Amino acid sequence: MIYIDAISAIEKIASVAKKTKNIELYQEALNDAISIALKLQEENSKLKEEIKQFKDTKAQESDVKMKYKHPIVTRACEDHKVPYCGSCWGSNKNFIRVGVAAHTPRGPLYTCGQCQNKFIARSEKDVFEEA
Repeated sequence: MIYIDAISAIEKIASVAKKTKNIELYQEALNDAISIALKLQEENSKLKEEIKQFKDTKAQESDVKMKYKHPIVTRACEDHKVPYCGSCWGSNKNFIRVGVAAHTPRGPLYTCGQCQNKFIARSEKDVFEEA
């Protein structure tokens, strides 16, 4: 890694500076080491946050049940079934509820308030049955 190489070089500079009793060079090497340590700490924090987000997304994905009759997903962790937009879930992993916008002769018309996706089901029961 670049940081490990930089730290090794700074240690060598510090060692030479100490032997030659060059305090300014030693102080500069120490400041560089501190700067690198702070950058490493910042990078480590960012990576930890990315890992957390990745784990959260994976946990959500394992909770999702896809429905193939209609473009909706449901969550296994919910006691009562709530229909969420399959398009919104597929594109950006958002759980956006779909609701019945109207009743048509062919069945209820479901609409997503976010992406405006629409579909007609034969009945509300049909939405929650497995394909």
